[in-house]
Amino acid sequence: MASPTTSNTNNTAKNKVPGSISQNDRFLDYDSKTLTLINGTSTTNSSNDLVHSQQLIARMNKLRKAEHLCDVTLKVEQTLFLAHRLVLAAASDYFAAMFTGEMVERHMNIIELKGFNASVMEILLNSIYGESVTVTNDNVQDILPAASLLQLNGTGQYFLL
Repeated sequence: MASPTTSNTNNTAKNKVPGSISQNDRFLDYDSKTLTLINGTSTTNSSNDLVHSQQLIARMNKLRKAEHLCDVTLKVEQTLFLAHRLVLAAASDYFAAMFTGEMVERHMNIIELKGFNASVMEILLNSIYGESVTVTNDNVQDILPAASLLQLNGTGQYFLL
């Protein structure tokens, strides 16, 4: 049986996706911005990092939607939302303080949040997990205070600007 890594080098160049790096490529030089390969091609880290980041958050969202590896449940009103502490802490200073500090919620499996409704929490979670969300005139007055309360940063608040 042939190894899946075995390939004809002549076919590799024809089938290679632009900007991708095959197993046959060898690194010549690397800095924080550009990767130069022995074959003379180069690729920028920023474009690769962006694609990798988008794929990573999409996979985490898929796991959340399938209820896999979730380690915390957020209760808003009577609605339960499964999530990952790591993702919440990365997106929100509020959750980072909660899960890394000495707050009692640090070790709780179900955390009740007050001050906003479940539909707002769903929008904010979807945003944190990289989904496109729609902010309308009808919901913006509820979303802004909730995003502020949760101290969303980066991923979680880009749509509010």
